[in-house]
Amino acid sequence: MLSPTQITSTTPPPPPLSTRLAFDVPRDVAATGITNNNKTHHGFTFTGVLGIEASQDHVFAHLGYDAIINALVGFNSTIFAYGQTSSGKTFTITGGPERYVDRGLIPRALQMIFGEMRRRGSGQGDKGAEGGREAVQFQVYVSYLEVYSEKGYALLAEGGRERAEGGGSEHEGGQIKLPRVALLEDEAGNCHLKGLSMHAVSTEEEALNLLFVGDTNRAISETAMNEASFRSHCLFTLSFEGRKQEEKP
Repeated sequence: MLSPTQITSTTPPPPPLSTRLAFDVPRDVAATGITNNNKTHHGFTFTGVLGIEASQDHVFAHLGYDAIINALVGFNSTIFAYGQTSSGKTFTITGGPERYVDRGLIPRALQMIFGEMRRRGSGQGDKGAEGGREAVQFQVYVSYLEVYSEKGYALLAEGGRERAEGGGSEHEGGQIKLPRVALLEDEAGNCHLKGLSMHAVSTEEEALNLLFVGDTNRAISETAMNEASFRSHCLFTLSFEGRKQEEKP
């Protein structure tokens, strides 16, 4: 198994995370001289805190590496970004467009995933029951779901901008027309997304192209803090199927 420091050979080991975050709020004294006894120090405890000085390499080493390794051996893994507009969600997840070192979690995850799949497909993966290295062949599928105004849309449907007819819907302003996605639950309590397309990919480049296509189809509008802010929630999902070479589908 690779160590986190092997993700990028030129990247030094990430610094340890702090677990405490504290704020001091100045106490206001009223003009009348009435004493304000409100609490001024507020402390919070987290599993880990990444400061503003953290690089994209360090963010991926702390958040992305373990999630990918777990997914490749069969566990569901999720990386979730939440925050107000202009807080840095898009930069963290997809990265900046100007510098290669500013790549976000998804591009870095795709690079590691397909690198690991090539390594494991050539028999350099984990040892099997008999002590030998077992070659595993993977198939990867990509889906991209947008939730906008409490409605789901398939961002990767073929001809996405034109597919509003026959059950499709459109974003505010009628600029982007996409097919709707419905959330259904079966008798066993399992949830299914009806209308969400899944696309087989075999290379990192193919997966990145689908990411860019989906981002192009997202709802964008101007806010007081960001003139080109995404106005929706999105789920970019990678599904894996892994089989030993002697196994048949």
